[in-house]
Amino acid sequence: MATTDTRVATGVSGLRGRQTCSIDEAASFLGIGRSTAYAAAHDGSLPTLRLSHRLLVPLAKLRAMVGVEEER
Repeated sequence: MATTDTRVATGVSGLRGRQTCSIDEAASFLGIGRSTAYAAAHDGSLPTLRLSHRLLVPLAKLRAMVGVEEER
């Protein structure tokens, strides 16, 4: 049986109330693989913020990319 990384939010509701997410969480949100998400971050097609050694994805830009409005 495969193990699941509990740090990765599942779907939009798992990201509610946050401003950023990890590359892994963005991959899960987009339904793509981790390596594809990192490649997209590297080539600029996935918007990111670099804070020291961390790469974060701004959720407002991620939601805008896919046309999902933030729930209030």
